Amino acid sequence: MKILKIKNRHKVIKTATSNSSPNQKLIKRMLLTNGISLLIVVGMYFWMVFFISNVGSFWDLFRKKEIFISTDTIAPAPPFLVEIPKATQNDSVDISGKAESGVKVTLYTEGSKSSETTSDSEGTFSFTGVRVGIFPTTIYTTATDESDNESKKSQAYSIVKDATVPELEVITPKNGEEIKSTGHTYKVTGKTEPDVTITVNGQLAIINQNGEFSVSVRLEEGDNSLEIIAKDIAQNETTEKRFVKFRKID
Repeated sequence: MKILKIKNRHKVIKTATSNSSPNQKLIKRMLLTNGISLLIVVGMYFWMVFFISNVGSFWDLFRKKEIFISTDTIAPAPPFLVEIPKATQNDSVDISGKAESGVKVTLYTEGSKSSETTSDSEGTFSFTGVRVGIFPTTIYTTATDESDNESKKSQAYSIVKDATVPELEVITPKNGEEIKSTGHTYKVTGKTEPDVTITVNGQLAIINQNGEFSVSVRLEEGDNSLEIIAKDIAQNETTEKRFVKFRKID
């Protein structure tokens, strides 16, 4: 310990002690320097660890970024149309079908776009009030997805407006005729036009290529009523009725 004395001429005014020595100051200075150096080393260590861990991200800053966009080039399947009749007695028809869900379905009539709709979650779609005329109209559809890929054409159908009732000629029996027979079976015959169905009291008749038809019906003893209906593909009907009397003979 060093004692300091302050003198004024021959008198001691004040004394003080000091615990510091040159060696102690040197030690403090070294400790301070070493502490700072240690902090620098530790800081550099953690900085290097961070830099090495993120060196890829660092260089990414200087690289040209590449953007990959997935392109859908696959067209959806062609729509399926519920069969459209060849003829109708109406001015318009309703059309329905199935396609992939959520696609745009385009209706074409005679090769031109007529209408558009979107299929629902189950792929169902429909068009109502599609106009038809006295000349055959060809109808088909296509499907287009969100990437504007368009499908091939669906099956095409041709439809025409036909409001004319079919021809019907009943040859046998004559109206009011009395029929005598050993059996109850009687053959009704007649003539009609192509693409027509004939029923007699609900029984379907056989029609040959010449339009001649026949069907066997059962007659009961006494009075019998026969209803002959001719119906074409446009659902136009012609009806004839015959009233006959039947008597069974031995």
